[in-house]
Amino acid sequence: MHRPGGYMHRDLKPDNLLVTKGGELIKIADFGQAREIKSKSPCSDYVTTRMYRAPEVLLNSVSYTCSVDMWAVGAIMAELYSFRPLFPGKNRADQLYKICSVIGSPTYESWAEGIQLANWCGYKFPQVHPYGLSTMIPSASHEAIDLIKSLCSWDPKKRPTAMEALQHPYFAPDMCALAETTSSAKSQQRIYPNQTFSGAKPFGDFLPCRQYYK
Repeated sequence: MHRPGGYMHRDLKPDNLLVTKGGELIKIADFGQAREIKSKSPCSDYVTTRMYRAPEVLLNSVSYTCSVDMWAVGAIMAELYSFRPLFPGKNRADQLYKICSVIGSPTYESWAEGIQLANWCGYKFPQVHPYGLSTMIPSASHEAIDLIKSLCSWDPKKRPTAMEALQHPYFAPDMCALAETTSSAKSQQRIYPNQTFSGAKPFGDFLPCRQYYK
């Protein structure tokens, strides 16, 4: 999808990932907000379901890239471990607060462009002590945490491309037999206890990703 001449999906979320009942095949669905990679700016700043929306889009950037999809992939990956959204914000400000609460607030060293975007739209990043991804998803392996951290980097330039992500040690042959998340791990992850979701209806032989892991 991200190859030259391809598309930014701009609305990746569990409900748009269709999984066969046996789990052998996954398809990406709903290209209603997709945009050609080669298309010129400005891009709409109201794309992607909020909980999977990259911070640069939350800060009204209109010149983003395919990295917005990679942020969403990181959030989805974390959700597959925890059974709940990683950043369940109720509005833009709350969404950014949730992100800061998990990975820490950006600095000029980590994302100077983001600080400028925030200044332009009158937003000030909160200074909070982050929970950390390992705390949020204790069932995830070290390799999984490292990949999610890179995908959910504040600076979009520091996020791996899809092809780069596939070279991560998480996908090495000896990592294929990962331990499944246990029910006890699921019950321990209650940092956002009031967040609930309803499943979507099956689509042929495929189920939306969220319904699949329910």
